[in-house]
Amino acid sequence: GYCFEHNLLLHDVLVTLGFDVGLLAARVTWNRPAGAVTARDHLLLRVELGGDTHVVDCGFGGLTLTGVLRLVPGEAQDTPHERFRFLQHDATFELQAELPGPDGPDRSSWRSLYRFDRQPQHRIDAEMASWYTATHPDSPFVSNLLVARPEPDRRLALRNGVRTVHHRDGSTEQHRLADVAAIEASLERDFLLDLSGVAGLRAALARFV
Repeated sequence: GYCFEHNLLLHDVLVTLGFDVGLLAARVTWNRPAGAVTARDHLLLRVELGGDTHVVDCGFGGLTLTGVLRLVPGEAQDTPHERFRFLQHDATFELQAELPGPDGPDRSSWRSLYRFDRQPQHRIDAEMASWYTATHPDSPFVSNLLVARPEPDRRLALRNGVRTVHHRDGSTEQHRLADVAAIEASLERDFLLDLSGVAGLRAALARFV
């Protein structure tokens, strides 16, 4: 699944547990040119707790939050993996992650993930954005294999047959999987997916070899 599925499910769980939760929509800025205007095609959660507003997001792929963030501009906040911070531009918030640079973990920099405001979203808003994301030919989710999962000491990612491991010390390993069988093995071993009974899977994965 992706943000609309994961965060809507988490929203319903938190509401059932008695939390004050709302839906927010973001414009993704990750790996986009500075100043690019993107669609509101990412869903995240606002959670009120202890008099403070928090951001919860379990659906942002390779940089999915592994902790809860207070919506406080300018404050670097630790999670079990990266540090994050919010910048504020008038009524808009920008989420950034501190990531190691190409010269190693000691040369880290802040990278922008997405921008959002506090305008409440409704399920019909999420339904329309999800439909676009899942069906539009320009959507990266339509023409790419994108899988990610965090582990306590690393993050795992698979994109179009290229498997990447990002370690918490800042080092990265990457290699291309040789064939469909290797991709299937990684999906089952690394990402804990049950592939049994998925019709047409091997033909679909063959595009990424």
